[in-house]
Amino acid sequence: MSTFSPADWMAAISDDAPLCRLAIPGSLDAGTDSLTKHIRRQNGDLAAQFACGVRYFQFRLDTDRSGRPVICRGVFKGEPLWKALKTLRTLMDENPREFLLIDVAPCKPVDLGAARLTFSADAAAVDPRLTETIDPMTYAMIDFPRLTALTLGDIRRAKKRYLLLNRRAEYLCTVSPRFFDPCCGYPREDEPAQDYAKAVLRRLAEKRRHPGFIRLTPEKLTGGPFNGKTDDAENAVLQAIRLNAPLLQAANIIADGFMTDKAALCRRIIALNLDKGFVREEDAAAFKEGFEA
Repeated sequence: MSTFSPADWMAAISDDAPLCRLAIPGSLDAGTDSLTKHIRRQNGDLAAQFACGVRYFQFRLDTDRSGRPVICRGVFKGEPLWKALKTLRTLMDENPREFLLIDVAPCKPVDLGAARLTFSADAAAVDPRLTETIDPMTYAMIDFPRLTALTLGDIRRAKKRYLLLNRRAEYLCTVSPRFFDPCCGYPREDEPAQDYAKAVLRRLAEKRRHPGFIRLTPEKLTGGPFNGKTDDAENAVLQAIRLNAPLLQAANIIADGFMTDKAALCRRIIALNLDKGFVREEDAAAFKEGFEA
């Protein structure tokens, strides 16, 4: 019996699984692996993140001196957007049963003392890069009544490959998602990680019927993006989610930095779909063997 792996896990998910309740590993600041060690937020490239099971990719953008949209982390500019999108297109072509969430937006402003630095990536520059690489007019899922009603079966029947997300729907074929992150803000310096984890779970329980994506960013439990390791607080949150039915059904995108360093975390996120009942019955044994070994 062949088993499923992080590289092909979506193939085992049933058609009736709602996209906004599927447990999906995600990469924050995807594409920053080309930046210097103390600036990047991902060590592995996009292909390595995909192989770990990541299906939500967050790209934050700016414009370089030539007018090209580039991936950035604050003032630090990385590779051109087209290069990252071309990699995603290759992954799409090589893995026809997988579906992606691609989140593209200008980087948030950065405050430096009294000065505020802003970043831009105009549609006039971004849309052509989208068209020439991932072809949104053909592959982006845009025709659906409500996000909460959108299932993998809807996506498969429409022969679409990704959802292109942007809060302002400012780019070609983007949809404006409603995100709720129960990890809002970092813990206080004097706040134990376990206490902060309990607060995160409480907020998740309160918003479990949120009409959109719930994006949990557990790196805030570990003191910031340069940690690079899964610690006890992250483990405690995932275990609590798994053992609590309302929290389990609410768990959706679980996104973090340094996802290729957290392969075990990715596997445990994906395994939540078995507990949720989203794995096809005929694939459940192979899925369990692949993710609970």
